[in-house]
Amino acid sequence: MTRPSPGATFGPDDPFPRRPWQGEARLLVARAFALRGAWQEAVEEYARLATEPFPAGPGAAALALIERARLLRDAAPVRDARGALDALEAAATIEPRSATVAYERGLLCAAAGKHDRALQEFATAIALDASWPPPHAGRAEALAQLGRKDESAEESRAAARLSPREPPSLARTYLRLADLFRPKGFLSDPDPSALRYVNRALAECPTFALAHFQRGICKMNSRQAPACATDLLRAVQLNPAFATRLYRTLRKAQKDPGKAQLLGPIRQQLEREDASDPAVRFGKAFFDGLAGKYAESLAQAEALATAHPEFLAAALWQGWMQYRSGAIEAADATFEACHEVRNDIGVLEYFRACTAAKLGRTEAARKRLQRARQCGFDDSELLAEEEVLRGVLR
Repeated sequence: MTRPSPGATFGPDDPFPRRPWQGEARLLVARAFALRGAWQEAVEEYARLATEPFPAGPGAAALALIERARLLRDAAPVRDARGALDALEAAATIEPRSATVAYERGLLCAAAGKHDRALQEFATAIALDASWPPPHAGRAEALAQLGRKDESAEESRAAARLSPREPPSLARTYLRLADLFRPKGFLSDPDPSALRYVNRALAECPTFALAHFQRGICKMNSRQAPACATDLLRAVQLNPAFATRLYRTLRKAQKDPGKAQLLGPIRQQLEREDASDPAVRFGKAFFDGLAGKYAESLAQAEALATAHPEFLAAALWQGWMQYRSGAIEAADATFEACHEVRNDIGVLEYFRACTAAKLGRTEAARKRLQRARQCGFDDSELLAEEEVLRGVLR
């Protein structure tokens, strides 16, 4: 449809001429309702937009239907799988070659447990736009649910190859939405919408480390302890700085008798996973270190860092286990080698400050601690654990 000029009217009997961007304004209103949690008003606004006699073009009408379908699928108060599918079918009549429509149908099938059908829809989306990461990520998840691990891993690698290095703004927006629903109390019962929005963020960017970590926490909050391990360790593999977050999170669980019972199933799940997977190997080393088995943890981390030098978190953990075992000079050398690879990781600068302080290099420790803060390190609990840094902090 050709966009009319800004002053055009839409018929002789219309006393209040509409402008062509009114449909876009309605779309913003519908989104605003959804952000506020006014689900019913949002659904109604999307419905009105989809039936506007003069929308801002077929693309806007299809987009309104797609967003309405997402709302009906994800928002518990207005959940309606049939209505979501009807909205997607209507969108497909407007945009028959839309990869987004096929992808959204795949998500709807996956949510209903129809993973074979989801695979077909994701394959259609990939055929329409092979360079878009989300359908590959969706297909990987569906294959995993069907027990086809090798194929799932291949699709995950494809999604990762296609994903941008920096998370796109849409992925970050979905993660902010998840935060609105995520309970602030540790291991509090979560709102299911939190997990859905995190999944949306990862569909947009499968290499988004923070989203993997948040999904792992959501699963842990849901008492899905074994299932959370994959995401938590994937976050560490993507961004070594998450090793500290993981350490702090599990230490908190470890100190609470009511929650420590979750750690056993996670460790048991790692024994059932592929032993050649670097993330699984790291997880085993990590849990041994958490249990105070420093020698065993160090041996595993050292072997992993040697076999997979690109897995920087393994070298970081190797250095930390050396430090915990009292091999301070060896730890300092390990951290220096890591620093040559990356000099922008806050927790690494903190580790370097610890070894410098232990070796009596107070001024170097002070500079490294300052550098850690510049790189975003703000873990007061971890700082408080190291008595050697108290003189540096004065």
